Amino acid sequence: GTAVAGTFDTLTVSSSTTGGVSLVNSTGAKTINDLNVTTTGGTGFAANNAGTLTVPNTATANVSSTNGPAIDIQSTTGLSSTFTNVSSTNSTGDGINLDSNGAGTFAANAGTISGAAGIALDVNGGNGNVTYDGNIANGAGATADITGRTGGAVSVSGTVNDTNDAGGGISLSGNTGGSTTFSSATKVLNTVAGDAVSMTTSDGHTLNLT
Repeated sequence: GTAVAGTFDTLTVSSSTTGGVSLVNSTGAKTINDLNVTTTGGTGFAANNAGTLTVPNTATANVSSTNGPAIDIQSTTGLSSTFTNVSSTNSTGDGINLDSNGAGTFAANAGTISGAAGIALDVNGGNGNVTYDGNIANGAGATADITGRTGGAVSVSGTVNDTNDAGGGISLSGNTGGSTTFSSATKVLNTVAGDAVSMTTSDGHTLNLT
């Protein structure tokens, strides 16, 4: 991989049609103190095998993507991130994808995922806490897919309004530990013929709809 290390005081991407920030196979410890990304294509913030990656809770970190995912972080076990606002509109894939990040943690304090053709919130593997305090609106794909978790808490506190599509609702499978919680008073899942909530082979994992 490529050694990329240090503190980035400001990263800004405006109206890119091909994505925003991409950290792939980058070893070294990286801290991002200020992040402002707006894209009209591609992925807003992507990291794959990105070593130690920190977005501190004191940072201003905003990612807004149209026609693509806002976040796609994979195989980054040194992840410790708190984003201010994460939003995705009309993504051709997922809204947020977090895959195989071990004990790495992700949080977004606000935002909206709407119109995703794939999964609005896609979390696979790991035992680090994942928190999305934004809203999930209608999209052709599933509302959330939580798979392969061995521990940690997945928490969504924003409203869920996913109506009039067959893409599915909340699906949990292959989890051996941890929990998933949807805590907003507003949870609307109209999945036509699909399952609104499906939980399979997830002994030891707790689902809370509070």
